[in-house]
Amino acid sequence: MVNQPVLIVDDEVEMRIAMSETLKHCGYPVEISHNAIDALKKFKQNEYSLVITDMTMPKRSGLELLKDIKSIAPAKP
Repeated sequence: MVNQPVLIVDDEVEMRIAMSETLKHCGYPVEISHNAIDALKKFKQNEYSLVITDMTMPKRSGLELLKDIKSIAPAKP
């Protein structure tokens, strides 16, 4: 089991639930976010082993989120 949670970012409730339940069933701790802005706030406050993001979301896309994350934590793969 991984100590650091996985962050799931998706504007669709059904997708967040499906991914969250699947990862939890596999033993991963999970946190969820409904948009890129909220996800970036969480990323700045917590350590995550993985970020899974929807690419097409309102306001900021998943690609923009990943670019922001990379600028904050360039060593993260």
